[in-house]
Amino acid sequence: MIKRFTLQVTIRIIAILASCILFSYLLLNNLWFSSLGISFTIFLQVFFLIRYVNNTNYSLVKFLDALKNEDYSVYFSPSNKGDSFAKLFDDFNQIIKTFKRNKIEKEAQYKYFKHILEHVNLGIISIKKDDLFSKESNEEILFLNKELQELSSKFQRTLLRKFNVLEKLPKKLENWFNLSFAEFIKELNKKKIK
Repeated sequence: MIKRFTLQVTIRIIAILASCILFSYLLLNNLWFSSLGISFTIFLQVFFLIRYVNNTNYSLVKFLDALKNEDYSVYFSPSNKGDSFAKLFDDFNQIIKTFKRNKIEKEAQYKYFKHILEHVNLGIISIKKDDLFSKESNEEILFLNKELQELSSKFQRTLLRKFNVLEKLPKKLENWFNLSFAEFIKELNKKKIK
C-alpha cells in the first residue's frame, strides 16, 4: 500500500519536474504560446497531486475523528481507493470494530455493577491514593476504617442472604474491598453465582 502511494507521488513529482524543465526550455527559446500551454499543464499536475494527497489524508482524518468522537458507525470501503488502500481500510475497519466491542463490554460491566449496587444496601467509599498518606487525613481514615468494617460485615451478610448458594464466604469475598470489579465478578462466578 505504502509502496504504491509512494510510487504514485514520485511519478507525479517527476512529471511536474519534467514539465518545469520543458517550460524553462520553451521560455529560453521564446516560444510563448507553448510555454503558456506547459504552464497550464504544470498547474493541473500540481492540482491533481495535491488532490491525491488530500484524499488520502481525508481518510486518515475521518478514521481519527471517528475514534475521537467514539463514532463506531464509520465504515471504510476497501474498493473506493483501489488495491493500494484496501489493506489500510481493512485495518481501519478492524480497529473500529475492536473499539466498539471494548465499549460494549465496558458498558455491560458498568450496568452489571450498577445492578448489583442497586440490590445491595451499601455505600461505596472512594479515597485517592495520595490522601491515604497525608497527615491531616489520619483521623478521617481511622473513622472510615471503622465504618468500612461495619459496611463490610453488612455487605458480607447481604451476600450470604441474597445468594443462598453460599454457606460461608470465601476469603477473597470476605475481603471484597481489595478486589477490582472484574476480580469480584470472577469470584462470584467461581461459586456459580450470577
